[in-house]
This record gives sequence, structure tokens and C-alpha cells, in this order.
Amino acid sequence: MLFWLTTIYFSCNYHKTADKKYNELNDTDYKHDSDIIEGETVYFKTATTKIIPEKISNLDKEQELFIKQCLEGADSLIRTHFPNSNINNFTTNTLDDLIDLWNSDSTKFNCSKNYL
Repeated sequence: MLFWLTTIYFSCNYHKTADKKYNELNDTDYKHDSDIIEGETVYFKTATTKIIPEKISNLDKEQELFIKQCLEGADSLIRTHFPNSNINNFTTNTLDDLIDLWNSDSTKFNCSKNYL
């Protein structure tokens, strides 16, 4: 029983950083980790922060239109090359694959559309 209580206690404390904003984190809030990339050890740290809804304000109509057009262009690009993905459900892997596709053969892209 003591084992389970200890496990639950430490699990709850591990997620405690999610209540903090980024600028409130200190070194003890980070999980220090490492990985080996191309034979070299890379050290990094991660932390989970409190979700703060972003508020876009004070944009004029021209700025709003620019953002809308960029999102529409990105959605079109993602849907064209990854039919099961779109601007609402893409992943970092989708973006990596899109960049790899461009780097391997940019002629597969129809660059005649002007979204701006």
C-alpha cells in the first residue's frame, strides 16, 4: 500500500509544472534528458507549462487577411500532398515529410497559385 501511495504522490508532483507559466519555471521544473544523434550525445531539458490561450488582437483588416490567406495556402499544400491531413490535424511529421518531398523533387509542387 505504501508503494502505491508513494507512486501516486510522485506522479502528482511530476505534473506540478503544468500549473506554471514559462517565465515561472526554474531548473528543478525541467526533466533533463539526452539522446544520441549521429553518434553525438545531445543534452536537452523539457517541461510542461500551463496552457494560456493566445489572444490575437489589434490586427487591422489587412493583417487579418494576410493570416487567413497564409492558412488557406498551408491547408491547400498539406491536403494536396497528404490527403488524410489538413491544417487542423497535421503533425510535425507531416511538415518534415513535406520538407523532405520539396528537397527531393520540388517539381511535384504546383507553385503557380498565389495566396498572398
